[in-house]
Amino acid sequence: AGVTVKRTGYDTTDLTNKALLAAQQGNSPDVLIVDNPVVSTLAEAGVLTSTDETKIDTTTVSPNLLAAGQLSGKTYGIPIGANTLALYYNKEVLKKAGVDADAVKDWASLTAALEKVKAAGKKGIT
Repeated sequence: AGVTVKRTGYDTTDLTNKALLAAQQGNSPDVLIVDNPVVSTLAEAGVLTSTDETKIDTTTVSPNLLAAGQLSGKTYGIPIGANTLALYYNKEVLKKAGVDADAVKDWASLTAALEKVKAAGKKGIT
């Protein structure tokens, strides 16, 4: 296809720092593969280009997966895969902390539940 790929691997922290530095120097890579929490840091710093600007069609990507690459209503990252995570909990610990497990539906409600668990003298996620 006439494309040359130069791959350089870094751990997440080093990659973020190097991407920010490269952007400051006007030497950003054309493509970055990063963990989704890094997307907001790079987007806020102006390192990433939105899919509106690149004209990349994301209509076939599941909204919940696409959300990990979004910031302030714009999409900056496109998932290349997804993990399936499970959250196990102790019913008695939640009950004593006054947490209804069925009410935990998103990050905000999980964070609120963890605060109650911690206030009740137990640990949060381990």
